[in-house]
Amino acid sequence: MRWFLPKTEDFITLFDKSSANIVNAVCLFREVAGNLTRVETGIEELKELEHEGDRITHETLDKLNTTFITPFDREDIHTLATRLDDILDATDAAGQRLVVYRITEVPPKFLELADLLVESAKEVQKAVLALPDRKKLTSAITSCV
Repeated sequence: MRWFLPKTEDFITLFDKSSANIVNAVCLFREVAGNLTRVETGIEELKELEHEGDRITHETLDKLNTTFITPFDREDIHTLATRLDDILDATDAAGQRLVVYRITEVPPKFLELADLLVESAKEVQKAVLALPDRKKLTSAITSCV
């Protein structure tokens, strides 16, 4: 009977890609914030990562619209995909502001916030990686907190 109603694992793979892309993007943002001499090129690279995030999100939503049986609730898949994309959008927007406002020096508290962003992105990635394994539920909840 299992073969009759298969569940696709593609969503988990897409969420893994998305969370890894987020970690790369926020690490790049932190690097650029700490070294403003390469702000222009760094923010261009960040924009490419944001575009990659958009592609992953669109692929996830397309897959959601064409999949009959999903590994978990459709609304939850949609919400997770769009919220992961929101992280990238906000990071990209913050990076763009460094360029638009021609920031030449960032206060130490800004760098502390950027460090928190990196730590938070890594926790999001841990939570996403724990999704397919019910044994790691406690780990996922801890990362969410």
